[in-house]
Amino acid sequence: MRSICTLFTALAVATTLVPVARAAPAPRIIATVGPGPLFVVENVRGAPVKVLRAGRYAFLVRDRSSIRNFHLFGPGVNKRTSVKTVKGHIWFVNLRKGTYRYRSDPQARSLNGTIKVV
Repeated sequence: MRSICTLFTALAVATTLVPVARAAPAPRIIATVGPGPLFVVENVRGAPVKVLRAGRYAFLVRDRSSIRNFHLFGPGVNKRTSVKTVKGHIWFVNLRKGTYRYRSDPQARSLNGTIKVV
């Protein structure tokens, strides 16, 4: 009986000492819609996003408008928030080389932009 307890104790210690490989966190991009005419896509430092390297990103979408939405589309991506719903979202998106566009669908002519992925 003693050897079984010793074995379980050794196994418990061994499993707690094994390092666990964790993926690096995805870089964050913040998209803000509203209140009012506010419509920006920026990095965590507040700088506008125009060019990104290909890879996985976490888009934190802060949809604060009940008359606008945020719509991101490009190679392999087509995600949007609801126009009437005021809600935050987190999207994990794999961006490939190419051009991605974003807009507010109801005001697509005036509230829009592009992100070039290299």
